[in-house]
Amino acid sequence: IGKATGGPSPLPCSGGCLILETLGPSTAHLPLPKLSLLPSSFLIDLDGKIMGIIAQSFSSDSGQITLTALAVPDIQELVMDLANGRERPTVGIVGKEIDATIAEEFHMPQGIYVRSVAEDSPAMHAGVYVADIITGIDGKEILTIEDYRQEIQKHSPEEMVKLEIKRTSVDGYVDMEVLVQLGR
Repeated sequence: IGKATGGPSPLPCSGGCLILETLGPSTAHLPLPKLSLLPSSFLIDLDGKIMGIIAQSFSSDSGQITLTALAVPDIQELVMDLANGRERPTVGIVGKEIDATIAEEFHMPQGIYVRSVAEDSPAMHAGVYVADIITGIDGKEILTIEDYRQEIQKHSPEEMVKLEIKRTSVDGYVDMEVLVQLGR
């Protein structure tokens, strides 16, 4: 989103503001009464429109504060589903997108690298392991996190999906398929 810096604000902010220098044409302001209140704060543009929500994690490395924020468009579908009582399917992994550049540099397939598998999750029960790379779901090629999210969200909890994965072995990557019953 941008680099966090302190400074005066053209917007009225009680207790001070955090100014985010963005790459775009506008600057977002974050009310900042106390650092401990950051997890419940919003990113607001100069017109007063909520642009995002500060996530519950932030770090302070070498004197600079790094915030994690969720953009409103990225969470809008989730909020609508929750408001309408729609259960969302889960797999139980945390993944990292392997794009073409990374795949070429590290001689690995494109897809979603499995960074962790939640205990007692559908992925764990199906035999998905850390370091697997998800390359497809039900025959559809998966290259990005957005591809993965869209394919999973087409289903309902308890439905079965086939994950096409690549798993490292002594001879390189081997193709595998696992059936996952989606969770709630």
